[in-house]
Amino acid sequence: DALPSHVIRTRGKKYVSIYHHWDGYPSSLGRVLCMYFSTYEAVASLMALGDCSTICGHGRNARFISPYLVREGEIWRNIQPQLHDEVMDDMQYNYVFEDGRWYVIYRIYNGRKIVKKDLKKLLRLK
Repeated sequence: DALPSHVIRTRGKKYVSIYHHWDGYPSSLGRVLCMYFSTYEAVASLMALGDCSTICGHGRNARFISPYLVREGEIWRNIQPQLHDEVMDDMQYNYVFEDGRWYVIYRIYNGRKIVKKDLKKLLRLK
């Protein structure tokens, strides 16, 4: 399913985000971020690719990333990571890597309330 989301990391007091297009549910993208991108270095490497069509995982050590950068005709300035003064919360799910942990930010009650949860706890991962 197409469920756009943002993947975000902190950089000082700013936020760096990339767009992610396919299957942005916590049970899919969220799980992959927790399993394969659990260090600052891994997250920084992922973010350096810019906007992605998909980020998914299969098995214990396999991951698949499809950045828009590899598509013919894409222009880097249109797909590069974006810098923000505050966390993005405009997608259904927004994933933030902060203080060495992943959090998911989403809206409930028809968008009137924003919730931030520890992703590992939400997914019941060890």
